[in-house]
Amino acid sequence: MNQPSEPQKLFNLILHISESYAAVADAVIDWDHRKIVITVDESGKTLYAATLEIDSDAIEAKARLIRHELEQMVAECELPILWERVA
Repeated sequence: MNQPSEPQKLFNLILHISESYAAVADAVIDWDHRKIVITVDESGKTLYAATLEIDSDAIEAKARLIRHELEQMVAECELPILWERVA
């Protein structure tokens, strides 16, 4: 059975944040510069930003680091939960 790659785990977390929190997480591919720009914004304010280089040998490690940082933000309640946006 195949385990998901670190970038797949990261993209799943980005989707979870956008679906469950008042913040909007996004991953935008910049093909010209061969990178993925990951951001988490809330009410026009950037809470987190990182860049993942597509051709890097360390893409798995960098994706793991970014995922860990986002998971910490969630665990430490640094992201406003979704119902706060509607309240």
